[in-house]
Amino acid sequence: MLLKNLLTLTLAVSTCCSALPCKTENAAVGECLQSALKVYTTFVTPAPADCGRDDAYTLTCAQGSAVIYRIDGENTYILTNYHVVFLNNADETVNGGKTAREIYCYLYGSEGSPAVIREKDDIYGYPICDFGEYGIKCEYAGGSITADLALLKANTSDLKAINEHIREVTFADGYSAGETAIAIGNTEGEGISVTRGIVSVENEYILLQIDGTPRYYRSLRIDTPIYHGNSGGGLFNTKGELIGITNAGSLEKQNINYAIPVELVRGVAGNLLDYYLDGDPTTFGAYAIKLGMEVSATSSRYEFDAKRQTGHIVEEVCVTLIEENSIAKALGLAEDDIITDLIVNKKAHKIERSFDISDILLTVRAGDTISVKFLRDGEKKTSAKYSVSVSDLAPIA
Repeated sequence: MLLKNLLTLTLAVSTCCSALPCKTENAAVGECLQSALKVYTTFVTPAPADCGRDDAYTLTCAQGSAVIYRIDGENTYILTNYHVVFLNNADETVNGGKTAREIYCYLYGSEGSPAVIREKDDIYGYPICDFGEYGIKCEYAGGSITADLALLKANTSDLKAINEHIREVTFADGYSAGETAIAIGNTEGEGISVTRGIVSVENEYILLQIDGTPRYYRSLRIDTPIYHGNSGGGLFNTKGELIGITNAGSLEKQNINYAIPVELVRGVAGNLLDYYLDGDPTTFGAYAIKLGMEVSATSSRYEFDAKRQTGHIVEEVCVTLIEENSIAKALGLAEDDIITDLIVNKKAHKIERSFDISDILLTVRAGDTISVKFLRDGEKKTSAKYSVSVSDLAPIA
């Protein structure tokens, strides 16, 4: 993980428009800095057994990074890593869970640090901090440990009182190996800085442990330098578009670092926000439907598009198992079918990698209609339609 003073990776942080002037890379980075934040989180943990008091607690402070995701009237929503706001050994009685007791953000150019204003809390004995004039109090609005993403909420007026020029990030349509990758984050907890490299690998799976449970996370690999404190920061292309959220790096191997891909960031962020705002107190976090099928990738190959001057790995996504009483069964799918498109509310999404399916399912809500285009024995077919109900949705850890 790339979380300042808290976690280490041993636990696993130029196209021109013909009608407009070409935006330089420097200008694009300058705009991105208006979306960048430094994050402080505090957790109360039991003090060491030899401290002399059985009821003593200590305050653990961690640092990370974040980006402004959505400015929505009086509220602004911010994205960071889940491991920035979560601590496995946090005291649930005091914190109200293992997520941070306090979350504060600082905008680029107005960065500060908390100062201890009282050495001991009267009841628990942990220090009390003041986050200063630039500290912006945030609220945890939901997260997904399996995606390593968390959504925060802040008052727009608090942010604009410090800098009226804050802006939302712009999502890229995708990215490719060899593309420039610019990271903006709170490097080593010393403040927001900018580093530059390229996308080294489009997609791979890395093993991380956030809560002590090993999980594989889909990631894009970069050689862009990132360090402790960069967790949760934005990864951008030369147009200033977000291509990922940085979250991990190798402690042993130089220039091997990782970010959560933009497709996953977009799907999880929209999901978290929708269920935070749905007015239902029982829904909190991310939700998705399960089709009830297993797939495998075959005929994997690299395809270069000369017109777009970029290339991607593509594969055939073949059904290997259909569960009884599943949505896949209701759609009329069968083993050996090759999925080519997933249609949501009449909009077709091309399936070129096996993980495309789960990315798209993050955007599906109750009331939506889904269907599938597929090949069966070489013949093109379209499945029956299925209307998604609330009971089809299940929380994602």
